[in-house]
Amino acid sequence: MDGSQKPNVLKRLIPVIIGILVLGILYVLMLNLYKSEGNAGEAKVFGSQTEDMVITAKLISIDPIKGDVTARLQFSPQGSFINAEDGTLAQSLLLDLNSASGKTEINFKKNEKMNPVDMVVSLYDGDVMSYPFDEHAADLYVGLSSVMETEGQPKEFTAVPFKVDFSGALSGYSISAEELQKKEDGYTEIYLTIARSSSVLFFAIFIMVLQWLLAIVAVSVTLTCLITGRKIEATLFSWMGALLFALVPLRNAMPSVPPVGALADYLSFFWAEILVAVSLVIFVYTYLSRPLK
Repeated sequence: MDGSQKPNVLKRLIPVIIGILVLGILYVLMLNLYKSEGNAGEAKVFGSQTEDMVITAKLISIDPIKGDVTARLQFSPQGSFINAEDGTLAQSLLLDLNSASGKTEINFKKNEKMNPVDMVVSLYDGDVMSYPFDEHAADLYVGLSSVMETEGQPKEFTAVPFKVDFSGALSGYSISAEELQKKEDGYTEIYLTIARSSSVLFFAIFIMVLQWLLAIVAVSVTLTCLITGRKIEATLFSWMGALLFALVPLRNAMPSVPPVGALADYLSFFWAEILVAVSLVIFVYTYLSRPLK
């Protein structure tokens, strides 16, 4: 190889090197995005600063279509609330929840264990059909009081201070939680803001852009054959027909996508289907209207 050929080889390698560097940067950014989403779901502490009664609240599912958020509560009574011998309650307790389904008041009797409880609260201030840019809110209310029963006397309820260890890490969602201003001991109210995670947003937008690119390619091929008179290959019919139906599973590949009619469909899917369908019709018409050679 002479010296004149070396610069040409270097020029050809420059785009390859740049492409590798860009790919490496994107790879690192995606890993950092994954790490940041994991850190966003770290546990937070709400309620009273006590260790005698600790409630662990963990979100286990979110269904924006049904408008439900399910949380699991686990209880760790200590001190005067627990019998050291067998781990049962030393006094009766009443749990008050704002559950949209199931019981809103749960009694834990003396000398029994506090089993975990699942509660379902409703989403509000959001529209799932705004996917993937939809945002929702929910309130998680937990109240706890001790119950004193004396024969011949009405029950006496005393607020029980407790601490809530809240964890809101769920794949596909960005969840922020803050405690509303406390009014008194014995209850806490946690305000949740729920949106799609950055990874879901990225992937959904990527698919929307891909739908537009595929539609533009179909239109470009059709216009090229129509305007320039280029020969229409039979394989183009099968390619465009397959593309028309391939857009549907591509649309459904978006994570946690709601039924057809969401904002994402109006931004890309409907237009892509229309453009490909019209291109296919024009393509067939052009093929049939051309004289045989």
